[in-house]
Amino acid sequence: MNKEDIKVAYISPDCFFDVDFPILTQLNTKYDLTWFPIIGDTNSRYSKDDVNHFTNKNNIKFNLQIRKGRRRDLKQLIFSYKLLCDIKKNKPDIIYTEYLNDIYLIILAILMLPRNKIIYAIHDVSNHTNFSSTALNFVKRLTCAYLKNFHLFSNTQKDIFESNHRNKNCFYAPLALKDFGKSDIKIPDKNSTCKFLFFGGITEYKGLDILINAFEELYKEGYKNILLTIAGNGKHWETCKKLIKTNNLYQLKIEFIPDNLIPDLYNSNHFLVLPYRDVTQSGPLMIAFNYNLPTIAADHPGFREYINNNETGFLFYNDLHSLKEVLYECYSMDEITYNRLKYNLERYVETSFNIQTIIRRYDDMFHKVINIK
Repeated sequence: MNKEDIKVAYISPDCFFDVDFPILTQLNTKYDLTWFPIIGDTNSRYSKDDVNHFTNKNNIKFNLQIRKGRRRDLKQLIFSYKLLCDIKKNKPDIIYTEYLNDIYLIILAILMLPRNKIIYAIHDVSNHTNFSSTALNFVKRLTCAYLKNFHLFSNTQKDIFESNHRNKNCFYAPLALKDFGKSDIKIPDKNSTCKFLFFGGITEYKGLDILINAFEELYKEGYKNILLTIAGNGKHWETCKKLIKTNNLYQLKIEFIPDNLIPDLYNSNHFLVLPYRDVTQSGPLMIAFNYNLPTIAADHPGFREYINNNETGFLFYNDLHSLKEVLYECYSMDEITYNRLKYNLERYVETSFNIQTIIRRYDDMFHKVINIK
């Protein structure tokens, strides 16, 4: 079967579009690709116009799916049935999906789709701290039991999955870098004010409360020329904002950050900080790699896989004291050391996240699944 004869149905929800875009663009040049983008009828990260602009620009065939209602609403049953019917009409050789996480969809998929053709891309093998949902846990167990082929985005997650689910076909390919365009902002003078960034959804497992406490203690100890930008939103912000005692330590952007503002946001800071209580893989880290922004992260396997401590970024033990020590080290770093850090990071990213290298992993995955009997 020649590459151009392989029909690929690629299903993804709007929360993954930013990492899907570079992959879709490349796959479309090699396969007979049809993208099934899923957006919500309300509060979607991307609009119909966004989908149209991307697909027209890259000449990608697509079948837009608009999800209505909550997961257990009967509207979701109708949506799931229509989605699967549209996929079947496409007669794909490969069904690559990042979306099977509702009860109606997985049950219908079991009835309607050939499981040997499905590759399920799992972004979170283990649930995050304080996550609890009986329904979603049941769906995850059912999906993992029924399907045969799985794509994991980190070797750490792949190892965890394989230890819990034997006799499955597991493939690894990392997330593509998230590129939101260029920025004309010049990197600020580090000697004047050392600027740190927390970016993304503000949920408990991401540890923003730990970071705020560290900044407040550093300020009490006399370190004034530091600034933390908090950009994002989420329910945990109500808890975090009560910890702020020194307003001039922070630049607050508590809102959804549009894609076009992300390049300037990253380029106006010296370090990204990810004080997560646990991690599978991190979108903000992939953005930092794209904009050559060194990262300070909690010392979890999911970060250790990507950050070479003291060479391309920094890892801290999961406590306030260790975080403070690393923040101080970064604050005290001279320009020569900082520029060497950025140079090391740039070389690492060029080697490890080349888009063609990533796509070769997709090629290998697709062809192995096609040849599995």
